[in-house]
Amino acid sequence: MPDPDWDLGPPIQHAHRFALNKVAKVGDSFRYSYDFGDGWEHKVTIEQSIQRELGMIVPACVDGRRACPPEDCGGPWGYEELLKIVADPSHPEHVERMQWLEEWGGGRRDPNAFDPTDFAFNLTAIRATALE
Repeated sequence: MPDPDWDLGPPIQHAHRFALNKVAKVGDSFRYSYDFGDGWEHKVTIEQSIQRELGMIVPACVDGRRACPPEDCGGPWGYEELLKIVADPSHPEHVERMQWLEEWGGGRRDPNAFDPTDFAFNLTAIRATALE
């Protein structure tokens, strides 16, 4: 039995059971939670609905902000801390963090750059909540 004092939010909806156009329409927004333990949440807005053609990858990202952070960097708060450290060559952890980024493959890239072709929906499980 769930603990009534611990609100988990709406139930997880497994993407393989739903077509996106059956649960959201053009203009709708929802939150997409990625890596529940780290607190990454993305606002997804349905901009357009098109007829899928052979070879077409859907859904597709058309806009966003900032580059994808490295995996396991500590969530949004850890990522902000990481950005401060790598921007400051005099920081005691600068060299170590830069080496970690190089190993991850993120190296010396612009954290403010965004390329929608680098983005892929991983919709194995989503927790969607209506946005007001």
